[in-house]
Amino acid sequence: LIAVSAGRPEDAVALCRTARSLPAAPGGHVLLALTRAGGAAHLRDLIAAGADDFLVVAEGDEGEVLDLRIALAAR
Repeated sequence: LIAVSAGRPEDAVALCRTARSLPAAPGGHVLLALTRAGGAAHLRDLIAAGADDFLVVAEGDEGEVLDLRIALAAR
């Protein structure tokens, strides 16, 4: 799992592109973008840049929301 979070929407898109260009580990990797910008155009940009999924979170809640999402996935 690679979690990407950036202060500005365009930085999150750039980080997704960079992370997606990394060599995949055996079995591949999942790229999760954490963002504060929830507009459809931005979310489309994240997916086009390589994000497999996204979470729209309030500033400061990124860590807690990510922990909750991982706990749900582990069920």
